[in-house]
Formats: sequence, structure tokens, C-alpha cells
Amino acid sequence: MAGTIATHGFRYEDLISNLPYGKVLPSAIYLHRDTEVCTTGPLGRLLSSLAQAHEVSDDFNVVKFRRNVPRISFLCYPNFFEKPHPALEESVSIDLTTGRSFRMGYRDNINPPILHRKELFLSPDHPQWPLFASLSADEDRAGLFENSSLIGFRLNWERLLESRDLTLDGHRLATFVNGDSKRSIGPAAPITVPVERHRTALTRYDLSKPVKTLIEFDRLEPGCSFFDYGCGLGTDIRALRELGYEASGWDPVHAPDGLRTPADVINLGYVLNVIEDPAERIETLMNAWHLTRRLLVVSALIGDAVTIAPDAVPLNDGVLTRRNTFQRYFSQKELQQYIEDALEVPAVPVAVGIFYVFSNPTDYELFVQSRSRRKVVWKDLGIDFGTPDRARERNSSSESSRHSRRNRFDPIITHRDLVERFWSCILDLGRLPLQTEFSEYSELCQLFGSAKRALRYVLKTNGTDLFTRAEAARRADLLVYLAMAPLRRIVPFSLLPESIRHDIQNFFGSYKSALAEGSALLHSAGDVNTVGLACDDTEIGWQDEGSLYVHTSSLDRIPTVLRTLVACAESLYGNALDADIVRIHKRSFKVTFLAYSDFSSSPLPRLVQRARVNLKTQQVDVFDHARDGQVLYFKERFVSFTGQDNEEVKSLSILLRHLGISDAVFFGPSALELASILNSAGHSKLVETLDLQ
Repeated sequence: MAGTIATHGFRYEDLISNLPYGKVLPSAIYLHRDTEVCTTGPLGRLLSSLAQAHEVSDDFNVVKFRRNVPRISFLCYPNFFEKPHPALEESVSIDLTTGRSFRMGYRDNINPPILHRKELFLSPDHPQWPLFASLSADEDRAGLFENSSLIGFRLNWERLLESRDLTLDGHRLATFVNGDSKRSIGPAAPITVPVERHRTALTRYDLSKPVKTLIEFDRLEPGCSFFDYGCGLGTDIRALRELGYEASGWDPVHAPDGLRTPADVINLGYVLNVIEDPAERIETLMNAWHLTRRLLVVSALIGDAVTIAPDAVPLNDGVLTRRNTFQRYFSQKELQQYIEDALEVPAVPVAVGIFYVFSNPTDYELFVQSRSRRKVVWKDLGIDFGTPDRARERNSSSESSRHSRRNRFDPIITHRDLVERFWSCILDLGRLPLQTEFSEYSELCQLFGSAKRALRYVLKTNGTDLFTRAEAARRADLLVYLAMAPLRRIVPFSLLPESIRHDIQNFFGSYKSALAEGSALLHSAGDVNTVGLACDDTEIGWQDEGSLYVHTSSLDRIPTVLRTLVACAESLYGNALDADIVRIHKRSFKVTFLAYSDFSSSPLPRLVQRARVNLKTQQVDVFDHARDGQVLYFKERFVSFTGQDNEEVKSLSILLRHLGISDAVFFGPSALELASILNSAGHSKLVETLDLQ
């Protein structure tokens, strides 16, 4: 998260908008690295400095310029000029805002991305431009580009050629003739045992994790249609119908008669990881996306988060289990890249192995903005519309004044619920709501004359302290959102949702000022000294010399610069609330999310999963600790207790210290080691009570 790499005095948008040629897609522009525009002028100098800073060799012969975010990727396509459709072998993506890079390998991918229309990557005067253009024209006439979403992957392309009785002879498209034997195009490894995909369907008695996230994030609104693509035994469909949602689904085995129709929300839940055919896997993802009106939810198993059976047999890019089912285990970043390579739109992680893909950029922007908002229950902080200011009444002797004041207080008496809902909305927004943000806006204006007059009224009645705090909280939330903007894309102001435009104007005056403050905050979060000082200065959570540990319920209270750092980690990990403790590393730009079993009820919760996010490399490593017996000690360092619970926690902590377990460190003995210590000290009953065996 270092400073922004300079673009030699030119704005990135200007550099790529003036490119004279290149393969132009909605989200990116591609050029061969040896073209004149990539080797000369300001763009050439920029690419040269980036290649040197990030050790990008000459083997990376294609450059990808993202159009919706300041990001450049160097792509390695071996034999670009020799092969008609070269395959991607490796990529290095560089974020121009943070200066960080991320490498992705495709060498072991049996269905890697491939190139088409190679002439577009070159200058029109390149000597091989006519040869490449001729091949593209032949392929276009043959109808091979009709479904452009599928041809970008090697196996899918080869199978399309085979289905049309076509083949490639160098850069020439040819047809099979009588006597020719077709080359068998299929998975990289032969399948000797039939894969029984239907056996991966689980019998569940509650909603799946991906569908639970839809409810947690309010993605299933009233009237919203839901379709489960690969619904298995249909548990999610039945549960959502019971909750009043319009839900349907399809499964090739368990619900083959279901109609695959468009829906607002499409769930592709743990389907990709059970398809052994890489080409079919891409087709399934594309088919689900084409049915999506608003939101596609894609989930798959993350390899580090599960225990792979030792008797699993390698098959294609995954394993064949003893039950003759297939599993393809992704890494978190790999799954995100897989989705984005196929769909060419951002995939937002909301949990480990679960991603949201929005069809509408406005919905995407509103969602990522909502995730930066803290959850403050303002009513718990004391809202009272019960009594008017009697002192002001006594200071007036005029009957007309008293009559006027009575009329002014009448709304509280006769419309208390409406006024309280209005006040609650104001505190939530930190400002006056737009007409679309408060459903009773018309009734309010009829009562007070205008929303501004209503605000003045409730401020006189209830004071300005809460409103001032709400304004400050909302502004800080917006700053976190704005700080993250360059990591996604900087959307033109006119294309932002109306509510966000209003927020920016209200709290910052102008979009330029807002982005400047957000950028400054992002750079502060990328400064190791600033992060260290912020950790040292906060009284939230518990810390040692190297890290700050905070319970997720307290993340809203840590300094804004640390909230930004955690938000950067969430953009790769998912939802911080899926964990219990967040560890902010003071000196290494890492954030670790620790999830425990029975955190709320157990005095000594056990670590179940650890997800470490390296913000330098954008790598997410997920570790399964379910069998380790790693225990969280001195829970009162992170959450407060009252009454009898407080006494029990204090007593246990005193005993642990007496037994030599230090509260100066975060980690301590394992559950079995603690059981041995307690048994040796004559506390065998406590071993049973704490379930340490």
C-alpha cells in the first residue's frame, strides 16, 4: 500500500483514452507490448518503470489497460506470433493507486484464457497484421464468434471447432474431410470412473451459507425473484418460499424439469467445484450469469479451508473422492480471478469462497458503500420526544405565544411515531433524507411545511448532540468508502447513485475534495508508522508489541485509518463479521481474521479457522484449525461481561494466571495441554465443565 506510481505527468484516463489502436473491450484495452505506443512517449516510460519496479520480464508480451480502474496488467502469452490462439501463462497486475502488484499463474490451468483477433493487438502496419486479420475474418464468417463469452477459454474454443467440423492449420481455418480423424478434445486426464455429481448434493435443514449472506446483506428484497442454479435437493428453495420469497430452481439430476428462467438473484452455490470438465464449468458460470437480472452469487470450496482426504485421486484440475465425486478446490484469490476472467466484471467477496457479481454498476456501488457503514443503534443512546422545554414556556407571558408553542408541540403529541421515525432516519444518514430515502416524506412536509423545518423542530426538542455525533460518524464512514474507491474504480460523479452524490455534496462540498480526503486516508493506512501509532493509541481491544486484536463487534470504534486497513482486507476476504477476532499486524500490512466455535457462550472458545490477508501481495491464506484445539484465553480482553458471567470470567482468569498461563501473550496452551495442567493441579471437574477433552 505504498504511494501511487507516477504516470509521468499524465492522467491515466488520458493515456488510455488516446490510444490509436488496440483490442477494445468494455472493461479493458489490450496491446502487444512491442507496439510503438507501448515503447515510446509517456505510456512507454510508464510501462518501462512499472516493469522495472515489479521485475516484469520481456516474456510478458501483452499489456492490459483496465478502463474502469487505474490498473495495468502484464500478460505472458508464449508464442504469440506463432500460435493462432496463444494461451495465457502468467499475469502481473499492478494497482497504480497503491503501487502493489499481484501475480497469477495459469501454467497448470488445463483451460486457460486464450486470445482471438490478434491483429487488434498490433499496429495496422505490422507485417503480420494481414495474416491475423484474415484468420479472424474466416472465423467470423464461420460463426465462431457468435457466443463471444465462451470462446475465450482453450477447451471451450477447441470443442466449438470440433462441433463445427473445423480445425486450424497454422493461421488457416480448415474443415475436416472424409477420412480425416478428429482429434479428441476433452479433459486433460482420462476419466476411468464415472463421476457421480449428484452425490455431492447435501441434505440440509437450514439455509446454505451463500443464501444466508443474501438475507444478512438485505439482498432479497420484497418482490425479488430467486433462482437456484444447481439447486441439489432444493433446501434453499423450500426455506425461502416459507419465508415468503419467490424462489425456484433447476438441477440436472434432482430437479431436471425446472425451467431455467431469468431472475433478480441467481445462486450458483457450490456448483463450479463439483464439475470435473473445465470447459463445462465455464459454460455453467456463463449460463448462470446470462440469467441474472441483478445479482449472481457464486460460491465454491476453498482448498485451504477444508481437509482433503488422503485417498483422493488427482483428476483434471481437482480430485476424485472415494465416493466417485469430483472436487475442485480454489484459493480465495483464484476463485475471484476465475469469475472476473470469465465475466469481466468485479466479483465482491462477502465470505470465504462466496462472491457477489452485480449486473448493474449502481447496485455494485451502493453495496460496497453500505459495507463501510457502521451499525449504531442511536435509540440506545437516548432519544426523548416525551416532554417539551417547559423553561421556554415559562419565559413567555403572551397568550398568543403560548398558543403558538402549543401548536408547535402538537406534532409530538399527535404524530409521535412519525417524528421518531424521521429522527431515526436522520441519525442513520447523518443528514436530511432525500424524498426517496424516507417513505413518509410527503406526510412529514404536510405536517411541518418542509423537511428542513421538521429537522429544526426535532433539534430544538431533542438537542443537537446526537445529530452532531451522527454527522461525524457518517462522514467517517464515507471517508472509508472513498478511500477504497481507487482500489475498485473511480466512478464519475454523474454516474454515482443519487444518495451517494448527496452524501458527498453534504459532507465534503465537492467530489474532488471528497476523493482527495479519501486518497489521503488510504495512503495513511498504507504507512506502517501511521498504522503502528494508531494501534498504540487506541484503547479498543488488546494488543501486544506486534499486533492489535479487536473483537468484530468493536471494529466500528477503532480509528478510521485502521477501519480503512480492515476494509482493504475485507475486499479480499469477505465479511469481517464472519470472524470473531481481527488481528491487525502493526508492521507487515497483514490482517488476520480468527473464527472461533461458540465464541459467545464458551469461556474458552476454540479456534476453527484463520484467514490471513497479505495486503502487499493481495494473497488470502485460509487455515483450518478445527482439530488443533487452539484456545482463546482471557476473553474479557475483547468483550465485556456483567453480573454472574463477569464473576465466572474473573474467577477463571485468576485461576489461569495462578497456573502460570500468561495474559501478556495472545496464544497459550492447546486444549489438551490445558486439560493436563488442570488435572495435575486437581481441577479435573473443571476439565469436564470446559469440555477440554
